[in-house]
Amino acid sequence: MHLRTIPPDEHILGGNLNGHVGSGNDGYTCCHGGRGFGVQNNDGSRILDCTETHDLAVTNTYFKKRDTHLAIYTSGGHATQIDYCTDPVVRLEAGE
Repeated sequence: MHLRTIPPDEHILGGNLNGHVGSGNDGYTCCHGGRGFGVQNNDGSRILDCTETHDLAVTNTYFKKRDTHLAIYTSGGHATQIDYCTDPVVRLEAGE
């Protein structure tokens, strides 16, 4: 199924996308809330490019949480967040 074929009033849910969208929203203010985790990598940039292209937002970057609640994997002093949820920007702006 292509993203453009999904009606705009339906939720788009993500999952383990194996990218780091990072804590900042530099260049992606339309789809990143600025409350992510860690440092953005190339795969994270691709996730953000895709969400921006399809008028989606990485919704879990819009809510303030403790780092311990953001990280889904920790080991040896390293932590990562690679699970994301996306939703149409219109729904996010409407506060739904």
